[in-house]
Amino acid sequence: MSNIKYSLASCPSCLSPERYVKSQKKDSPRVALMYIYPSKELLPVILPVIINAGSMHVALIYFFSPKCEDCLGVISFIQETAGNHPFVYVVKRNIHEKETQELRDRLNIAYKVPENERMVIPSVFLGSAIIGKNEIKKNLKKELHEVERLKKYVIGEDSVAITQD
Repeated sequence: MSNIKYSLASCPSCLSPERYVKSQKKDSPRVALMYIYPSKELLPVILPVIINAGSMHVALIYFFSPKCEDCLGVISFIQETAGNHPFVYVVKRNIHEKETQELRDRLNIAYKVPENERMVIPSVFLGSAIIGKNEIKKNLKKELHEVERLKKYVIGEDSVAITQD
């Protein structure tokens, strides 16, 4: 067993941000936050994951508005870049939908996003929060490479200890 541990919270009735986050739509995949603890000295890495039909994938959660030019200008970059990583599932969320706002609020708290950046779009949540078009274009590839390193703990290439909150 690896000494890397993660906690995957999955309590639908809990409202705290580190717990299970679910879309209100029927039959949609569950989005949960996984905390990976590389060592006792380091803070955990937060990784959104999609749980669907018994399988788990890393989630790249992309917040946008259909009327936002920067959002429309960066989506093809996100899809192309993430497309090189088959273990990543891109989740697009329109910021104007109520359940999307709830998800964004929970992620803002979990990722400790500063108040003045909490509703900025476009934005991506992966291993870290990437806020704004320029930051996405600058940092997404690096973040995906870091997630590539951690993916074995998500999709089962290594054994891990799981704790439930």
